[in-house]
Amino acid sequence: MIAREYTKRIDVYEITSAPDGFGGHIATPILMFSSWAKLETNGVGYKAKDFGLQEFNDPVLFRVRFRNDYPYTGRTMSLKYKGNSYTILGIRNVDEKYIEMDIFCSKEDK
Repeated sequence: MIAREYTKRIDVYEITSAPDGFGGHIATPILMFSSWAKLETNGVGYKAKDFGLQEFNDPVLFRVRFRNDYPYTGRTMSLKYKGNSYTILGIRNVDEKYIEMDIFCSKEDK
């Protein structure tokens, strides 16, 4: 792990349900925090298959440092990087010391 590898700034959003005023609910993203990440696009498909993900479009891997203050949960979070939204498909720890985490994402269609 080299500190200079984390050069991409990502925003992590929590997806919550808010009333729409007509008796229903809509998904509303709320910014939780921003973090520095390392972006990988080459060979991500093979790493995802090793992780157990079979098929997804535009695979992207964000490697981030482990944080105690905000746990990453893939079910209720999404990422934004350079104005593009990414759906979290899987999260894994790189090593047993909980220093780095891999976040497998796919780019959302606009």
